[in-house]
Amino acid sequence: MPLDKLRHIAVGLLAALFAAIVWLGLALSGWAPLDGLPAAMGLAATVAGLSKEGADYLDNLLQPGMHSVDPFDALATAAPGWLLGLAAPWVLAFIGPPILLGILLLGAAALVLAGVHWRRRRQAAVLAAKAKSNGGPGEE
Repeated sequence: MPLDKLRHIAVGLLAALFAAIVWLGLALSGWAPLDGLPAAMGLAATVAGLSKEGADYLDNLLQPGMHSVDPFDALATAAPGWLLGLAAPWVLAFIGPPILLGILLLGAAALVLAGVHWRRRRQAAVLAAKAKSNGGPGEE
Protein backbone atom coordinates (compact mmCIF):
# COMPACT_ATOMS: atom_id res chain seq x y z
CA MET A 1 0.00 0.00 0.00
CA PRO A 2 1.42 3.43 -0.91
CA LEU A 3 2.67 5.62 1.92
CA ASP A 4 0.26 8.37 0.85
CA LYS A 5 -2.76 6.11 1.44
CA LEU A 6 -1.38 5.03 4.82
CA ARG A 7 -1.09 8.68 5.81
CA HIS A 8 -4.70 9.28 4.78
CA ILE A 9 -5.80 6.28 6.86
CA ALA A 10 -3.84 7.62 9.84
CA VAL A 11 -5.49 11.04 9.50
CA GLY A 12 -8.92 9.38 9.31
CA LEU A 13 -8.15 7.42 12.46
CA LEU A 14 -7.05 10.58 14.26
CA ALA A 15 -10.16 12.47 13.15
CA ALA A 16 -12.41 9.64 14.36
CA LEU A 17 -10.47 9.42 17.64
CA PHE A 18 -10.85 13.14 18.24
CA ALA A 19 -14.57 13.03 17.39
CA ALA A 20 -15.07 10.07 19.74
CA ILE A 21 -13.34 11.87 22.62
CA VAL A 22 -15.38 15.03 22.10
CA TRP A 23 -18.67 13.17 21.59
CA LEU A 24 -18.18 10.92 24.60
CA GLY A 25 -17.34 13.93 26.73
CA LEU A 26 -20.52 15.64 25.55
CA ALA A 27 -22.59 12.48 26.06
CA LEU A 28 -21.28 11.88 29.57
CA SER A 29 -22.08 15.48 30.51
CA GLY A 30 -25.60 15.17 29.07
CA TRP A 31 -25.10 17.51 26.10
CA ALA A 32 -25.34 14.89 23.33
CA PRO A 33 -27.01 11.52 22.86
CA LEU A 34 -24.66 8.56 23.08
CA ASP A 35 -26.35 7.06 20.00
CA GLY A 36 -24.75 9.77 17.85
CA LEU A 37 -21.20 8.56 18.46
CA PRO A 38 -20.90 6.32 15.35
CA ALA A 39 -22.12 9.06 13.02
CA ALA A 40 -19.83 11.62 14.66
CA MET A 41 -16.80 9.39 14.08
CA GLY A 42 -17.71 8.72 10.46
CA LEU A 43 -18.59 12.32 9.74
CA ALA A 44 -15.36 13.65 11.25
CA ALA A 45 -13.21 11.35 9.12
CA THR A 46 -15.27 12.12 6.01
CA VAL A 47 -14.96 15.88 6.54
CA ALA A 48 -11.21 15.49 7.06
CA GLY A 49 -10.83 13.57 3.79
CA LEU A 50 -13.01 15.89 1.74
CA SER A 51 -11.35 18.97 3.23
CA LYS A 52 -7.88 17.72 2.34
CA GLU A 53 -8.80 16.87 -1.24
CA GLY A 54 -10.73 20.15 -1.55
CA ALA A 55 -7.65 22.03 -0.38
CA ASP A 56 -5.53 20.15 -2.93
CA TYR A 57 -8.02 21.09 -5.67
CA LEU A 58 -7.91 24.77 -4.66
CA ASP A 59 -4.10 24.68 -4.54
CA ASN A 60 -4.13 23.33 -8.10
CA LEU A 61 -6.27 26.26 -9.23
CA LEU A 62 -3.56 28.64 -7.98
CA GLN A 63 -0.57 26.50 -8.97
CA PRO A 64 -1.51 23.80 -11.50
CA GLY A 65 0.05 20.42 -10.79
CA MET A 66 0.94 21.23 -7.19
CA HIS A 67 -1.07 18.30 -5.78
CA SER A 68 -2.86 15.28 -7.12
CA VAL A 69 -6.57 15.22 -6.38
CA ASP A 70 -7.59 11.62 -5.85
CA PRO A 71 -11.07 10.59 -4.68
CA PHE A 72 -9.53 7.41 -3.28
CA ASP A 73 -7.49 9.59 -0.89
CA ALA A 74 -10.74 11.00 0.49
CA LEU A 75 -12.11 7.47 0.75
CA ALA A 76 -8.95 6.25 2.51
CA THR A 77 -9.37 9.05 5.03
CA ALA A 78 -13.10 8.47 5.58
CA ALA A 79 -13.10 4.67 5.78
CA PRO A 80 -11.44 4.29 9.21
CA GLY A 81 -13.98 6.63 10.80
CA TRP A 82 -16.91 4.72 9.39
CA LEU A 83 -15.42 1.35 10.34
CA LEU A 84 -14.73 2.53 13.87
CA GLY A 85 -18.19 4.05 14.00
CA LEU A 86 -19.72 0.71 13.06
CA ALA A 87 -17.78 -0.98 15.86
CA ALA A 88 -18.57 1.70 18.46
CA PRO A 89 -21.96 0.35 19.65
CA TRP A 90 -20.48 -3.08 20.40
CA VAL A 91 -17.47 -1.59 22.17
CA LEU A 92 -19.73 0.70 24.21
CA ALA A 93 -21.97 -2.22 25.17
CA PHE A 94 -18.94 -4.23 26.28
CA ILE A 95 -16.97 -1.67 28.32
CA GLY A 96 -19.22 1.36 28.78
CA PRO A 97 -18.76 5.04 27.88
CA PRO A 98 -16.56 6.20 30.80
CA ILE A 99 -14.02 3.43 30.29
CA LEU A 100 -14.00 3.97 26.52
CA LEU A 101 -13.40 7.69 27.02
CA GLY A 102 -10.47 6.90 29.31
CA ILE A 103 -9.00 4.49 26.78
CA LEU A 104 -9.39 7.02 23.98
CA LEU A 105 -7.74 9.76 26.03
CA LEU A 106 -4.82 7.47 26.85
CA GLY A 107 -4.59 6.48 23.20
CA ALA A 108 -4.55 10.12 22.11
CA ALA A 109 -1.81 10.91 24.65
CA ALA A 110 0.22 7.93 23.43
CA LEU A 111 -0.13 9.08 19.81
CA VAL A 112 1.07 12.58 20.72
CA LEU A 113 4.05 11.21 22.64
CA ALA A 114 4.91 8.80 19.82
CA GLY A 115 4.74 11.67 17.31
CA VAL A 116 7.04 13.85 19.42
CA HIS A 117 9.47 10.95 19.87
CA TRP A 118 9.45 10.15 16.13
CA ARG A 119 10.02 13.79 15.22
CA ARG A 120 12.96 14.11 17.62
CA ARG A 121 14.55 10.92 16.30
CA ARG A 122 14.13 12.13 12.74
CA GLN A 123 15.67 15.52 13.57
CA ALA A 124 18.60 13.81 15.30
CA ALA A 125 19.15 11.58 12.26
CA VAL A 126 19.08 14.58 9.91
CA LEU A 127 21.57 16.48 12.09
CA ALA A 128 23.84 13.44 12.27
CA ALA A 129 23.74 13.04 8.49
CA LYS A 130 24.59 16.73 8.02
CA ALA A 131 27.46 16.54 10.50
CA LYS A 132 28.84 13.44 8.79
CA SER A 133 28.65 14.98 5.32
CA ASN A 134 30.38 18.15 6.59
CA GLY A 135 33.27 16.21 8.11
CA GLY A 136 31.92 16.48 11.63
CA PRO A 137 32.48 14.11 14.54
CA GLY A 138 33.03 10.52 13.55
CA GLU A 139 34.84 11.30 10.31
CA GLU A 140 38.56 10.68 10.01
